[in-house]
Amino acid sequence: MNEGHTLVKSGKALQHYCVDAFSTIELNQLAFLRSNQKELRAEVYQADKLGHVIIPSSYTGGPRYMQQLYYDAMAICQFFGNPDLFITFTYKPMVVCRVFHVKLNMLIDEIRRKNYFGRTLATEIPDPHLDPVGYEAVIKFMLHGPCGSANSTAPCMKDGKCSKFFPKEFNSETSFDKFGNAIYRRRDTGIQVAKGDAILDNRHVVPYNRNLLVLLQAHINVEICHRGALIKYLFKYLTKGPDRQSSVRNVLRNPKAGKTHLTQWFALNRRDPEARKLTYAQIPNAYTWSADENEWTVRKKGFAVGRIAYVPPGSGDVFFLRLMLTKVPGARSYIALRTVNGEICPSYEKACEKLGLVSDSSEWIRVLHEISASSMPNLIRSTFVCMLIFCEIPSPLELFESSWRFMAEDHSHSLRKQLHSSTFQPFEERLRNWVLHQLDALLGSYSSSLEQFNLPKPTDSAADDGTNSLLNDHLNFNVLQQQELSDSLLRSLNAGKFEAYSAIMLSIHANLGQSLFLYGHGGTGKTFLYNTIISKLRSISKVVIVVASSGIAATLLPNATTAHSRFKIPLHLDNTSTCSVKKGTHLAELIQKAALIVWDEAPMTHRQAFEAVNRTMCDLMNIPLVGSGHKLFGGKTVLFGGGGILGKLCLSFQILVESKQLMLH
Repeated sequence: MNEGHTLVKSGKALQHYCVDAFSTIELNQLAFLRSNQKELRAEVYQADKLGHVIIPSSYTGGPRYMQQLYYDAMAICQFFGNPDLFITFTYKPMVVCRVFHVKLNMLIDEIRRKNYFGRTLATEIPDPHLDPVGYEAVIKFMLHGPCGSANSTAPCMKDGKCSKFFPKEFNSETSFDKFGNAIYRRRDTGIQVAKGDAILDNRHVVPYNRNLLVLLQAHINVEICHRGALIKYLFKYLTKGPDRQSSVRNVLRNPKAGKTHLTQWFALNRRDPEARKLTYAQIPNAYTWSADENEWTVRKKGFAVGRIAYVPPGSGDVFFLRLMLTKVPGARSYIALRTVNGEICPSYEKACEKLGLVSDSSEWIRVLHEISASSMPNLIRSTFVCMLIFCEIPSPLELFESSWRFMAEDHSHSLRKQLHSSTFQPFEERLRNWVLHQLDALLGSYSSSLEQFNLPKPTDSAADDGTNSLLNDHLNFNVLQQQELSDSLLRSLNAGKFEAYSAIMLSIHANLGQSLFLYGHGGTGKTFLYNTIISKLRSISKVVIVVASSGIAATLLPNATTAHSRFKIPLHLDNTSTCSVKKGTHLAELIQKAALIVWDEAPMTHRQAFEAVNRTMCDLMNIPLVGSGHKLFGGKTVLFGGGGILGKLCLSFQILVESKQLMLH
């Protein structure tokens, strides 16, 4: 039977078959990932939700795959400089993909081979008498709207205004604001177009290139995007999370296990004098990695930009190793990399010091500037705080002054969107103070503050956007995802766990303010029950504060911290101690609005710590410590947990005498 052409001639049945086949392959890939989490080292990822499967960067279309593409794009920008133009090319959705692909190849050919671009952009409707072809193309593809009062249901409408900031203002010439945003020339030429019941003019024109528009007959938006801060916002996917890690077991089984990119760079330097002129980060410029032979070979064609994965400054010697790989050419071994002027240094940090790479704040400034070239401002702020907490920064103020503008870019972007004005320019002092507020909140999560690092306090209360970032972090959850997780976990509860679950939820919903102690040996399902309750409350936008007595225990629960860090429990306790939480602060508001406090491994904490938290919470909730109106922990529902011998002893603590005891078996 000759069935070779049956599929090809099957029309839409072929398309249906292709979709089904692709879906089957994708499901098999996902099933493999689900069943091989241990081999894929899923524990190294930031998995903070119970039961979620970690998808590595090798899976096309996954979050980590997109993250790698983003960082690759940023590496290209760092090497060649920022792009000048950003082109958005869309076509009719009813047209089959291959037609669009033909047009896309035409566009790429125009750009790469014909050096197309010179004077490129226009934001005006052509004169129909002088350029009838251009006029027809513009009014067909490049007019935005109608929206606003003429069409309040348009897709671009948000909160009663156009999210794309149309109509623009008339403008006699193109200019740039101080943030790098282009304000295009839009003259009032008197040319108007009727679209439905609305009249559109140059204020409604999306920036375009006339010749490309006429050639391809599709929507082609050409924008100027030369400034670094704007480049990040070209990418719809904002990234987080580490790179994929290889399974140690698989690496050890691999006969080529000793041949990594780095060790083979050492080998290349030993045999090739030309390679010794390049740093590890520069090697891909002139050499290519052969996956079959696991070695670097001379690049015969093309060009590639090298990128070394980001390493946080708090990573110790690994951070300094990465620094040397970007600065030191021609190393032939790890020892050679640590050798400076004939002396073998005991660590990469010492080698960096001898080379003058970390002698002052300049290296830390360089690190933040490097991060700012590829990362979003929230990550820059987090990195800055980690540097302060875990690293010895010679001059925190110098580091702040050199980098605060990078940390404020998202706030500027957000303000322009909120005000529906693409030309709005916030005052620098306001942005600076907003950054200080954000840093102070982040430092507060480490029981630290700006004052401890001699950083200025915000001078303008208006610089704060009026929101409690700490509270927002405890509410910033996808409600639908939390609901799905909660439903899934609830279905798995046995009778004993469901009884405990019901008692805890009753205390919360009826405002009983009970203190409950969940007792159970290891493996009885305490963490499972915690996650069920937490996801249920977060699915209805309730605030849950999750703490544990140790850092290791805290890593097992979603968004948990240590109790000492969250409640600012003093290190030296007595029978009258209170926590360093002042009324009116963000942390005080978080505690006041909490529906539940989960405290895991409670037996590991001293009695006086519980009593200090109790006094503090009663003060915050205006509840008397003694008398008829007294309630433990200010009337908040608190769920303690523990097991083993210490768990039984914990039940005799004075602070827990009034607690309702829940047992898991």
